[in-house]
Amino acid sequence: MAKRNETSSNMNDLTTYLNARAARKAAAQEAMHISNIAAFIFTLLIIAAITGAAFMNGSVPDFWIAVYVIGLGLIATVVLFGLKVARQWEKAVVLRLGRFHALRGPGMFWILPIIDSTPVWIDHRVMVTPFNAEKTLTKAAT
Repeated sequence: MAKRNETSSNMNDLTTYLNARAARKAAAQEAMHISNIAAFIFTLLIIAAITGAAFMNGSVPDFWIAVYVIGLGLIATVVLFGLKVARQWEKAVVLRLGRFHALRGPGMFWILPIIDSTPVWIDHRVMVTPFNAEKTLTKAAT
């Protein structure tokens, strides 16, 4: 019986760890705001670099193949981190070298990956707070 409780305790610990890890990973990805469009274009450019290198193998010097692959890899990385998409209810504060540059969104916009940053994403949705009705206090009621 004690062994069964120990096993279930270990499973609960493992489940808690995996859930916390998944939540941290999702929060980190959300903090970077990598859009699906940018990820798709990044993937296409990397595939183009690999297939181009495979087709050029033997007919083009290795130096030019390396230049081609590194060049497309850099372009793909700039697209991945530079293309941002703000949802309809969001706006992004863009800082250029640490100073305010622009307020962008909603929609698609570009930033320069090393020079610009988007530290704050503003949510413009209306937040509703529930409250209980209170009895009105008047001077006559006291």
